[in-house]
Amino acid sequence: MTIRQRKKEINAIAFPLIMQSITGLVIGLVDQAMIGRISIFAFGAVGTISSLLYTIAGILGYVSVAFNIRSSKALGESNKDKFYLEFVSSLILNTFIGLLFLLAMIIFKREILTILFKFAGETLEESLKYMKALQFYLLIQLLLFNFSAYFKIKRNTKWIFYGSTTSSILNTFLNYIFIFGKFGLPKMGVYGAGIASILSLSVNLLIYILVARNDIRLAFKKAKTNISHIKNIVIESAPLMGQELLESSLFVVALNALLSRIGILELSGYLLTVRIVSISLMPVYMYGTASLTLIGEKLGEKNYEYLNDMPKIVLSLSMSFYIILGLIFIVFRNYVPRILTNDTHLIKYASELLIPLIIINSMNVCYQIFKYCMQAASMSKFVLYVTAKINFISFIIMIGLFYILEYKMLAVYIGLALNYMLLTILLVKKYYNSINFKVKTQLD
Repeated sequence: MTIRQRKKEINAIAFPLIMQSITGLVIGLVDQAMIGRISIFAFGAVGTISSLLYTIAGILGYVSVAFNIRSSKALGESNKDKFYLEFVSSLILNTFIGLLFLLAMIIFKREILTILFKFAGETLEESLKYMKALQFYLLIQLLLFNFSAYFKIKRNTKWIFYGSTTSSILNTFLNYIFIFGKFGLPKMGVYGAGIASILSLSVNLLIYILVARNDIRLAFKKAKTNISHIKNIVIESAPLMGQELLESSLFVVALNALLSRIGILELSGYLLTVRIVSISLMPVYMYGTASLTLIGEKLGEKNYEYLNDMPKIVLSLSMSFYIILGLIFIVFRNYVPRILTNDTHLIKYASELLIPLIIINSMNVCYQIFKYCMQAASMSKFVLYVTAKINFISFIIMIGLFYILEYKMLAVYIGLALNYMLLTILLVKKYYNSINFKVKTQLD
């Protein structure tokens, strides 16, 4: 297979995922604008609960990533029975976890809001309404992750694009009629926003089930899962969840705490800029998820030449997208922040941060791609260990630089650059050493 053919194979999986992400982003901004017109209490309630649920779903969703890795390898070994076993086991596990969280939300929703977030008064009432409407969110979302992984494994990601885009458009329409009480319906406010989300996600899940119905039937007919096999999925997904928790929560919270000591403008400017940079990184994550499927499959086939070339190809495609989007944001850096805020001081400061953070995150692109490749090659424990170690070292250096440089943003730039650079070097070295060892073992 030529490099061009391999790029085409990767793009066939990744491109629908990129389009899905862009569509979801645009429609999400429209939804936020509608919720923001209910009240400040509603906006705060929806933002807080959504953030909590997205974080929990993002971490638990790594059960489906483990399914993706294990099933891709099974298909690479031409073992369809094992693929069906993985499919059934992951569906049962995700359903069980989703039902546990459904029960927890029914029983403890008031305690979560009053103890964890210290909500009271109107904010608490609005939050309770929204949380009540979203009780089934985690169950549905975990199953959506499961089927998304299924479509990636089957190299049929167009259905992820069709399903999620249909769901997003429906969610916007339902938000409009439920929140504001259109077409003769009463105004439901945040409760209506929650109901709109659940209905649209349910439609998305229904589309996935209908498309995958033949494999679902075959999987439950042929596969004989057991607790031991489900336990193996949990064990494989644990370091993946730890990685997500480390990157999206612990390191971010620690960095934000450090930035808050400089000032609120610096913290807000950094958070705003990171949100803009994250849009540039969206294609990187989609190419990364595509590599999970292909590397797992080629590992099962013992196609080490492909495994050697894959990270370089995926990195070149990801970096191309990142550079194009990064340059667009740099050229329009004085205007892009205006989409998210109207504060003139914040806009000016964010535009100044944009260039250095886009340059620094080019190293993050390299790290992310090799992280996905190593996770697909069953080296997730090593990735977690190295990430934790380097994050800690980088953060300590960042603290030292804060005092030396008298609380200037340069300390953050140096710390982040060092973090991504060291992680990339260590992961690249480990990945190719591992592939070369496998090649040598095969030749012996």
